[in-house]
Amino acid sequence: MKLILITLVAVVVGMMVGCKAEPTPFGPRIPKEYAIELVKEALTERPSAFFPDGTGNCLDAIDMHERVSRIPAKWEAEFMGIAGLSWWQVTLTTTFKYTSGSHRGQTETHKPVFFVHSYDGGSVASGGHTYC
Repeated sequence: MKLILITLVAVVVGMMVGCKAEPTPFGPRIPKEYAIELVKEALTERPSAFFPDGTGNCLDAIDMHERVSRIPAKWEAEFMGIAGLSWWQVTLTTTFKYTSGSHRGQTETHKPVFFVHSYDGGSVASGGHTYC
């Protein structure tokens, strides 16, 4: 009886050790810099209200704000994941400083959030729809 009990405990412990699964590696499929570049590329396809004649896009508007305000845009990316799904959350911070008019010297900051999803066929950027 004692031998059966020892054997049973040894089998259970062996199964616990042998069946202990290592976690699946979880991480980004693309580098952070590429995720930011995908967002910039997507912004070149969006028209900007700052160019009503259609000559400029969202990225052109960001460039214009940087030149006028002399405040560079800040691009940040954070890798996110939940329940086996993952994506890059890219945040763009732009600060526009008014150089003339009644708001001269005041600043206005925007922080739109974009998402970059990767899959077997590639990667796609989305979000930030209220920007530009």
